[in-house]
Amino acid sequence: MPTRWWIYPLLALSTLLVAALLLVGYAAAIVYPTLPSLEALTAYNPKIPLQIYSAEGYRLLADLWLRSAWQHRVSYEPTWLGMRIIQLPEDMVMMQELLFKVRPDLIVFTYQGDGDLASIGMSEIIHAANRGEKFTTIFINNAVYGMTGGQMAPTSMPDQRTTTSPFGRKVLETGMPVKMVELLSALETPAYIAREALTKPKYINRAKKAIHKAFSYQLNKTCFSLVELISTCPTNWGMTPGDALKWAEEKMIPYYPLGEYKTPEAGRLNPAAGRKHAE
Repeated sequence: MPTRWWIYPLLALSTLLVAALLLVGYAAAIVYPTLPSLEALTAYNPKIPLQIYSAEGYRLLADLWLRSAWQHRVSYEPTWLGMRIIQLPEDMVMMQELLFKVRPDLIVFTYQGDGDLASIGMSEIIHAANRGEKFTTIFINNAVYGMTGGQMAPTSMPDQRTTTSPFGRKVLETGMPVKMVELLSALETPAYIAREALTKPKYINRAKKAIHKAFSYQLNKTCFSLVELISTCPTNWGMTPGDALKWAEEKMIPYYPLGEYKTPEAGRLNPAAGRKHAE
């Protein structure tokens, strides 16, 4: 029986075609990842009912929102109190700088926790302050990674127990808690740097005045502004709200004295003034 010589070129061509299709499909999967449909996600039926205020409920809600928003391309279109907001899992200061450079006419500010600002974004916040960027940062210090599981933060107190330091923070291994206000105040660039607390009405009134001054400096394009606010996290601290307030008063405020640490008019202020301010 004579050999059908044309079979071999045909097989080679078919093999090349299949390989090309596989490569195209692989590239498409990388460039355009396929997400489950919203119907498939909402069909999730857990065996145990989830409370929306539980950790599991929040994770499910966040997953549903993220996937749906991605499908509709509205991930960066939420608002709060009529203001457009952007929530990022990475450093916020870089995004803040980008928006301010592109749209200097906007009032751009960030609301950051101690894990974000004092750890993930420490480099960016120091250089932003040193350059004198004309925006405002509100820094919440609750001595823990409050939204990611209660891990030890750079601001966690000595011997404080967290999910990643169950036997307490050992300062010989991890160092002392970072004082961001004192650190930024040491820079030569003019700025408004203050620390207040959210544990008592008198402190809250002072915090209101500090935030007002920070935004006033920003509106007048005077200087960089940062207001640190000592706050509590009863859930991750494993305390009642009352005990958490007491712990913040007894443990945090003596280590993190309150007051204005730097103003564009007076420069660096005596930290002792901050300690008197907390009394």
